[in-house]
Amino acid sequence: MTNLTRRGFLSSAGIATGALMLGLNRVLAVDQPQDTIVVDNLTFYRAVLSAVQYEKKRFEEEIIGPSAKEAVKDADLDTKVDDTIPVEGHYNESATFRQLFFHRRALQIHPTSKTSKAIEKLKDIYDHPVFGSKQVSGTIATPIDPIVLASDKVYSAPHGNIDNIMDRIDPNDLDPLFKLAYMVDNDYKKKTSKWNPLATFLASEKYVSVGSPARFPRRSKKKVIWEDNAVSKEVIEAAKELIDGYNALFEKHNHKGRINYITKDNIGPKVTPALTMLRFINVNTSDKGNYYWAMADEISPGIEIYRVIDVLQKDALTNKDWQNSQTRAEYRNSFDIYTSSK
Repeated sequence: MTNLTRRGFLSSAGIATGALMLGLNRVLAVDQPQDTIVVDNLTFYRAVLSAVQYEKKRFEEEIIGPSAKEAVKDADLDTKVDDTIPVEGHYNESATFRQLFFHRRALQIHPTSKTSKAIEKLKDIYDHPVFGSKQVSGTIATPIDPIVLASDKVYSAPHGNIDNIMDRIDPNDLDPLFKLAYMVDNDYKKKTSKWNPLATFLASEKYVSVGSPARFPRRSKKKVIWEDNAVSKEVIEAAKELIDGYNALFEKHNHKGRINYITKDNIGPKVTPALTMLRFINVNTSDKGNYYWAMADEISPGIEIYRVIDVLQKDALTNKDWQNSQTRAEYRNSFDIYTSSK
């Protein structure tokens, strides 16, 4: 592995003995039992993300998957389906999702003059506002990842860095999920003067996840503390907008599942255990190298620290690389660490 550039920051604030992980980017600096969840904007966001992803996967399995398979056949694109390309996001969780990923990618890349009910159904789904800005070069639209789009604006430098890329994301041109994520990260920046893009990072579907997919339990024995005003009104309203958008999409295409708003009564099972954090995103590739955002971990007794780091290297970063805790430690220890009080 040939590393050209490494950057990163500590994604926690206020470390103390007996501290407890708050959300994914803060450590609570008071003595609290390990079986307690203290809700803040990021913890609330994680719960919303969990609920959305759960029902979205069901929608993909029941509605999008069969339609994509039929659309590929109707468009005569069977020979264009490439099952050797790297699988991103949750689509690597099962053979069904992998097949959907390959079929959808073929439809996104290759245009067709043919039409059918399945093709028109997929066009209508991916044109929905819940998927935000998109580009159309094939049969169906491809949603644009704002991290990748913003990185293109700073790639004239040796490579962008996390702050520069986040500064170039247009909050007025985001789908409802990234809008919520950006709002959570921006709120944290206002308190710390440093971007912490954990929410935005988790919203991206371009990640490669290390290890087994995370499964959220139906019940949690942890005590949830959600104090008044712990979650901003703007974040709650943005979450409702996101959920309403997906529910409208589900209803339009006869999917029976619905996403409930996240409240004090149902947040517990949605935020524990933590999401699969050891993941990375191939943000950009050029003759300068492969530019990634990645999640690195550092776990001490009673403390869990995760930070978003960015990496530019000549060789491709692989799942095997990131599974190696020693490799992650080498990356982690090479960074300047920034801490700030909440």
